[in-house]
Amino acid sequence: MGMQTKRLFGILAVVVGMAFWAGCSDNGNGDKGGNGGGDFSGLTELRLSGQVWATDLVKYTGSRVVYGRPDGIGGSGNINNGQLNFTIGTPNTSQLISILEWLEGAEDEYDNIVVSNDEAMMADLWLSVGGNIHAVEFLRAHDVETANGGTVQFELYIYVDRNVNITGKGKTFDGYDYGIATITTNDFTLNLKKGWNIINQKEERVGDIASTITVSLGEVSNGRWWLSYFTID
Repeated sequence: MGMQTKRLFGILAVVVGMAFWAGCSDNGNGDKGGNGGGDFSGLTELRLSGQVWATDLVKYTGSRVVYGRPDGIGGSGNINNGQLNFTIGTPNTSQLISILEWLEGAEDEYDNIVVSNDEAMMADLWLSVGGNIHAVEFLRAHDVETANGGTVQFELYIYVDRNVNITGKGKTFDGYDYGIATITTNDFTLNLKKGWNIINQKEERVGDIASTITVSLGEVSNGRWWLSYFTID
């Protein structure tokens, strides 16, 4: 199955219609473990854990070292007999970039973007297994084989070195490059606090006709960790 990818304000967004391995936070069913207590903003330490899956029906049972990106952002963890445990505190300062750099190109997808503090620095996190296999938190409401529609959600992990609010107005634009007739983004408000922030990105898709994308702070329940073989540029 082919994979479509799209960037929303510097974040890799994975669009419905892919074959994937992914993972989750603690939702009570033992699949995905998160920070607990409903905390998703201003975390001094981000903890990710849970069962890793090889397919929809088969749990991954191997053991691997897990890195916080292959470029030295920091953090440490592993997959031990199929169970992921990863922790990261303050990322290496050499990996921080300007919040404005992160937002480059966002005007293609949103109007009237406002940043409360343009001196803020940020970093985003994905998990690298073995240095070249990237595991992102990909949380979906529909079967992985759903190619022509449905709802898919996943989590993004963003660190900021100070409090910063980002708002934007949604818009509709041509999605031809992504195999969709039109893409609509909803208005968003991200009140990011100093530390790690968990962002929920949701896509609602109707075949190859239309896609609506919503971005907000918060975790997604009922997710799973899957090992993914795509390359992040």
